[in-house]
Amino acid sequence: MIPFPTPVQNGIVHALLWGSGWVTEWMFKLTGTPILREGYTFSMPGLSIMIADECSGIRSTLALVITGLLAGHFLLRRWWSMTVLVLLLFPLSVFKNGLRIVSLSLLSIHVDPAFITGKLHREGGVVWFLITLGIMALLIKLLAIAEGRSSVRRAGRSPAG
Repeated sequence: MIPFPTPVQNGIVHALLWGSGWVTEWMFKLTGTPILREGYTFSMPGLSIMIADECSGIRSTLALVITGLLAGHFLLRRWWSMTVLVLLLFPLSVFKNGLRIVSLSLLSIHVDPAFITGKLHREGGVVWFLITLGIMALLIKLLAIAEGRSSVRRAGRSPAG
């Protein structure tokens, strides 16, 4: 694959950071965790974190979009349901990133401070990606139902428009 031009990649990272920051703030408030937010820095009792560019989720978002495009092509019939799926992938990725940030932060505050720098933080991306794939599978099932059928397209059948 040809890499994104730097301005495009920076724009995507900025959008992911902005969305992740918004979702993170919303989830912290939902959990009743007192926070002070300044840009992408969140201060809580006993912990201060910053959502860095490296934590934007751009790699997992790209993997999710590719997987979603393939799944939509093979499992959905109608152009509108494929479009809805693709349009939901970015917000889904942002939600996943916010969930990851809040989960690691709360585990660090309430269980063990090592969670914020530990293995789950550094290497646990696959766990969150699998959760996201599960949500995407549910979305595909719901879109298939909305298409007026209870099961996804079987191999060998041509898509109807």
